[in-house]
Amino acid sequence: MVEPDDFMSKDAKKLFKRLLDQGGLEKAHTWDKHIDDARAKGLAGPW
Repeated sequence: MVEPDDFMSKDAKKLFKRLLDQGGLEKAHTWDKHIDDARAKGLAGPW
C-alpha cells in the first residue's frame, strides 16, 4: 500500500511541518482581527 510519506523525504517533511507551524497561526489571528474590525463597523461579509 502506498502512503503519503513515501513521496517526501524526512527533511522535506520537517521543513513542511515547520513552515505550516510558523505561518498558520499568525495568519489566522490576522484574519480574526480584520473580521472583528469589519463586524464592529457593521460591514456585511461572508462571516
